[in-house]
Amino acid sequence: MSRRKIRNYGIAAGLLLALLLLFKTSGPTGEEEGTKNSLRRTSGLSPASSDENGPGKPTKTGRLRESRKVASDEDQKKFARFFLPPVKLEHASIEEAMEKIIAAYAEAAVMTQEHPLDLRVDVSGARPDAILTCTTPRAPADTVIRYLAALTGHRVKGSLPDFRLAILERSTDRKGSLDDTIDPEMLAGFFERQKKPTKAELGNDPFGEEGEAAQEARGPSSTLQEVLRANGFNQDAEFSATPDGHLHYKNLSEAEVELLGMLARFSSPGESGPIQMKASTVIVQLDDSLAQTLSDGMVLSSGQSRLALGELMRSTKADVLSMPALMTREGQSGRIILNGQNPAPAGDGDTWTGVRVASASVPLGLGSEVEYAFEIREPNGQRTKGSSSGILPAGGNGVMVAPQADGKKIVLMQATEPMDASGRLLSEAP
Repeated sequence: MSRRKIRNYGIAAGLLLALLLLFKTSGPTGEEEGTKNSLRRTSGLSPASSDENGPGKPTKTGRLRESRKVASDEDQKKFARFFLPPVKLEHASIEEAMEKIIAAYAEAAVMTQEHPLDLRVDVSGARPDAILTCTTPRAPADTVIRYLAALTGHRVKGSLPDFRLAILERSTDRKGSLDDTIDPEMLAGFFERQKKPTKAELGNDPFGEEGEAAQEARGPSSTLQEVLRANGFNQDAEFSATPDGHLHYKNLSEAEVELLGMLARFSSPGESGPIQMKASTVIVQLDDSLAQTLSDGMVLSSGQSRLALGELMRSTKADVLSMPALMTREGQSGRIILNGQNPAPAGDGDTWTGVRVASASVPLGLGSEVEYAFEIREPNGQRTKGSSSGILPAGGNGVMVAPQADGKKIVLMQATEPMDASGRLLSEAP
């Protein structure tokens, strides 16, 4: 046996052993712990309680049953960027609305392999006539709770994990200013997105016209005053922006001032404003012998994916074809063509060669919900296609395996991270 063959077999054995050892470890979220979970896992459990005032239920007594510790700084930071999916509310009381939000929080935590806090919201002091019919925005749990409270004329008080609602005045005699201005077009877009919640969806043909993000026709621009009046603010409300970047208002109620502050968060480039998704992809072509420990739909932690990639890059039986990164708006599809060529004569419209990658994703919990696809076309005309979708925990890498006609396989690993409009990773937010 030649030294080259011995070396190849040794590398393959080393990769197999490293991956097998990794997948025997346990633990739901640690970077160095095993996370062999199905990428297509899409359901979880809601919080359960045998006590009316237990986990998952707002208290009705006006006072929490026991004194509980305030959440740690780390838990508060996580909660502030823990994204909930849109929740549809129809003629829901404030108590029913908070129950649904708490249930959505617990379910998202299960799906993204996080440990949910025992969240409680005391609604005993809330308005009895507070009714909600809306779809909540895709936003952090803390922001959603405060937004629903503001919509119904309340302010959230207390400390995580125990909140309570306090009633705000509705007399329209308030005037003042916000530290930020609000872009009326961006705010109008926020209200429009609530009617059609964002999803991680690619078109039927990710690389055709359907794969392009649809450009909605824009009507004439509206002023901030027109946008807010059209969405529930009283007709006497007035707004003006100053050169120093502040928004001044008058003739607002205390409840409208609270809601205005929440809307400013949704239309500013911070953790609740427009979200971008960064998709980092690795595409590797390798012999079947090296792909035995990688299965379609597997989820690797960031530590596992780095180790696996390191082993593959050292192997002569693996060829890293591409490592593209895509930036898209949440829920919108993006695509990239790498090493693309068109060497054939004009007239043959399907002669490109290279790698194409498409991705769409939205934030969920501390992770993301993703859908992605790839296509490879070699000079001899051989094609390899693949697509997958599912939920990734924070730092998780989805794995897709597609066989080729020559006995080799294509392995794609993708991780997604949410970023704010300025390009800062939300995980790095102070």
